[in-house]
Amino acid sequence: MQTAIIALRATLLTPVLTGIVYQLAIIGAAQLAFPYRANGSIVVDVHGHEVGSELIGQAVIDPACLQGRPSNSNHDATSSGGRNLGTTSKKRRDSAAARDIDVQLVAIGPDQEVE
Repeated sequence: MQTAIIALRATLLTPVLTGIVYQLAIIGAAQLAFPYRANGSIVVDVHGHEVGSELIGQAVIDPACLQGRPSNSNHDATSSGGRNLGTTSKKRRDSAAARDIDVQLVAIGPDQEVE
């Protein structure tokens, strides 16, 4: 009976420690260390209205960086949404092929020919 009580206590205490206490400690440490980033790096306009985040939808233009996520809206959050192109879509295949050539050009350099 003593073993069952110890097991029950451990079963009840572990989720509380790992699911609540630990999460609150990490959130509190993040708020103290870097509150702007911990709150999502929210961007506000001149009127003080929240308009987005610095971390979402960034265009990657530096060739030394990895390829960014493709954007149909040129990373404009006001016109964002799914493109709903299936795997059999010619438009999607052509877009992927064009991005693949761009990646190859960056990898080999502009003076060499792409196969």
